[in-house]
Amino acid sequence: MVALQQELLAVPGIAGAEIEDEHGIAGVRVQLAEGADASAVGAAVRRILREHGMRATAGERDSEQGGPPPPPGAGSVVDFPVVGSYAEELAAGVVERARRPDSVTVEENANEIRVEVKAAGGAYATRTIADSAGAIDEALVATVAELAGRTGVALLGVTEANFEDNRVVTVLLRSGEIVASGSAIQLGGRPYALAQATWKALENHV
Repeated sequence: MVALQQELLAVPGIAGAEIEDEHGIAGVRVQLAEGADASAVGAAVRRILREHGMRATAGERDSEQGGPPPPPGAGSVVDFPVVGSYAEELAAGVVERARRPDSVTVEENANEIRVEVKAAGGAYATRTIADSAGAIDEALVATVAELAGRTGVALLGVTEANFEDNRVVTVLLRSGEIVASGSAIQLGGRPYALAQATWKALENHV
């Protein structure tokens, strides 16, 4: 839920976002910012929901009845009801959305480091490692790969770059003969961005 909300809040034109999740995600509610393009915001919300295995139903009934209503103004609250996962419609090999990393915890003491990655569906994976250069990155990749049900995944490298006000983390992975990359904008801490980048590499290529 945390990952979904962060992605929604990162959309230009969204001033606030709430997730209805009392009995599983039933919809999202976003507040438009001043000068927001309502059509662009709606398209971005639908894309993010699709990436999380959901489909927004807002606007479908309007289209059937002769077109959508006029775009809402600044400060308006827009609801996006959703219907469940469409995982069976995804191409073979795409990672199950419910196992997407939702939070990352890194705990350190004098002797070791513990890395835990929790998925949106409640599953989690952990690694306990010695304090050494690159060990945390490798442990994060290993835990995300475990959540995704992937074996034999090795981290080849991590790069970071700044584009305007955005910091982007990119990973390069190897699985057998396949070399894959994935990138994520760093919205919070670096470990979380690295986990998201790893997921994208696994989802799209491995």
